[in-house]
Amino acid sequence: MIDYRRRNRSEEGLKANVDRLKDYQARIIVFPKRTRRSVLLKKEGKKDDTGKDKRFTRSEVLKQVDASTYTRSALPLPTPAHEPPRAITAEDRAVNAYQTLRAARQWGKDANTRVQAAKKTDEQ
Repeated sequence: MIDYRRRNRSEEGLKANVDRLKDYQARIIVFPKRTRRSVLLKKEGKKDDTGKDKRFTRSEVLKQVDASTYTRSALPLPTPAHEPPRAITAEDRAVNAYQTLRAARQWGKDANTRVQAAKKTDEQ
């Protein structure tokens, strides 16, 4: 089970995601799909005796599952590690967040123009 939209930007995040998925897969119980062949055979009154199409009832599957891994409780949510609150310093006050973000956004927008200008000066 892979979510191709997900991007792991750090090793810690990747490890946390892998652990979460392994825990989920250990708890999940997958029941076999009912196939078209088994439905047609049932309509005809015949028994589907192939091994791969064998259907199990819920109670039969739960008997096979280890009771220690199967619980009806939800998966626990991880507790995020936040840094504790701190006093605002003079250095923090000196930084203008809006101006910094605005300059970075403009720098990104003008990147192509800078590349074109550099190519033009190299050609001359």
